[in-house]
Amino acid sequence: MKTNKTSSLAVLGSGSIGTRHLDVAQSMGIPCLAIPIRTQRATELAHAGYNTARSLAEARDAGADAVIIATDTARHVDDVLQALNLGFHVLCEKPLAISPAPINELIKSATLNKCCLKVAYCLRFDQGLQRFRALLPAIGDIHAVHCECRSFLPDWRPGRDYKESYSAQPEQGGILLDMSHELDYLLWLFGPISSVWGQTGNTGRLNIASEEWAQAIIQCDQGPIVSLGLDYLTRPNTRIIRAYGNNGTLFYDFLQRQLTHFSPESGSHSYTIESPLYDVYREQILEFRRICSGQEPTVLANADDSQAVLNIIQAWRSSTLTGYRHEVYP
Repeated sequence: MKTNKTSSLAVLGSGSIGTRHLDVAQSMGIPCLAIPIRTQRATELAHAGYNTARSLAEARDAGADAVIIATDTARHVDDVLQALNLGFHVLCEKPLAISPAPINELIKSATLNKCCLKVAYCLRFDQGLQRFRALLPAIGDIHAVHCECRSFLPDWRPGRDYKESYSAQPEQGGILLDMSHELDYLLWLFGPISSVWGQTGNTGRLNIASEEWAQAIIQCDQGPIVSLGLDYLTRPNTRIIRAYGNNGTLFYDFLQRQLTHFSPESGSHSYTIESPLYDVYREQILEFRRICSGQEPTVLANADDSQAVLNIIQAWRSSTLTGYRHEVYP
């Protein structure tokens, strides 16, 4: 893989997540180029103090060799291929695609162009989740896990009609693709998943066409049964994971920043996670920059990880249609 330790970072897309990446990179002193999709955003970004480029090619000519792709999900495959063919190292917002099929082509392109291709499953960088992962052996053989991620879609992007967002569009949005973070970290914590018995639905409350809620029972290959609930319908937000073992339990509340470990020998101990959840974006960019400069990855998800997540989503949707448990095929 080619490396360049002095180049700047480009961000393609300047919606809410693209702007967040720009803000974080700028706060870290990283030379950064914004590449807005909407023409009018270029002026707004320039007034906000960002350097801008009109295209990936222009950003490359200006010295960028790494890019964060933060466009709508339906564009990801085309945008990633263009970036790789121009020689960029790529960190793409999740999900990498809307189905597993195109990802092999992306992997081949990254290999051919000697570029790294990573996926922004940023919860892997949360200090609380990392501590949860480190403590898993302490609770012994794990037989059950419960996860929830519930929020209210109209609150996601203040000032923008949520019904116009990609989340509301069934061809590229819906709760399973939007909240695929949970599936990625389950794979990261417990390994491959063999089957899913799931349902998705739409209550009509939000007046959108995409799935508003999803529930599943998930079987890990070598580990526990997982119950997972996701929705766009809940106030206040909640994001939790609880693991049950033969020697104790672990509970982590992402939003309250509290981790609790119970063991029969020493009782219950709670820990406050001092770093804010927002720090995951900083840590993610730092690792991406390290990888671009030739260092080995430690936490950052790759294209294979993203394909594994999409395989689970595909099985989940198949289960919804049939009402039966479906195998997760690679």
